[in-house]
Amino acid sequence: PPLIDMNRDIGDLLLEKKVRIDREGNINYKQRYVGKLYSDLNFTDFPFDEQILHFILATYGPDAEDIVFELDNNFTGVRKVLSIEGWDIKFLEAVIGNELIQSQGAKSDKNFARIDIRLSADRNSKYYLLNIIMPLCLIVLMAWAVFWIDPSAIGPQVGLSTATVFTLIAFRFSLGFRLPKVSYFTRIDNFIMYSTILVFMALGVAIATTKIASDGNEELAKRIEKWARYLYLILFLIIIIFTLWF
Repeated sequence: PPLIDMNRDIGDLLLEKKVRIDREGNINYKQRYVGKLYSDLNFTDFPFDEQILHFILATYGPDAEDIVFELDNNFTGVRKVLSIEGWDIKFLEAVIGNELIQSQGAKSDKNFARIDIRLSADRNSKYYLLNIIMPLCLIVLMAWAVFWIDPSAIGPQVGLSTATVFTLIAFRFSLGFRLPKVSYFTRIDNFIMYSTILVFMALGVAIATTKIASDGNEELAKRIEKWARYLYLILFLIIIIFTLWF
């Protein structure tokens, strides 16, 4: 009987069927298919995620209960080099088992032979480090530079802060095509969100210190900026550690 995949129909026959019968009457049946398979993915740790791809092959048909699978280690696994850009694919295991099928109207349930195949897909995160995380870190540090400008210089402070916010907004729009579209937050989503909040906090502090300085209390404004320099970096390090590391 042919094979089916519990995730999806295997697809088209790739090669002709081959059946060999030895002198003892044992039948060796070979059949090769090609097709698309699907597996559930979890992007919570994106872009540092490792996916476990689980595929199930099972027999079906009137003679399916008489079929027993045997693994041939010489032909079970994956190629050493796979043309899957951005992923490192490794073969984990192939386990032979039984699939219990509950049939309506039948006197008893039936067991069909099945093989569970598991692959490990480890994402290459270098692209996201260089093209998303590092540029965002530079934008956050750009907002940090406002605390080194004298609070009496209203124009440079407000100009740098607003320029940083506009840069961040434009950068976030460009990320829409690079991030997975899921209904939950991933690691990089948390990093982007908290970094955005930090940049807007820097804008708020810059506006507050310029207002305090313009009211004649320049020393208080300088003390606030001095403390903000260290607090801003500490908060940014905490964001990096708890969103990208742990």
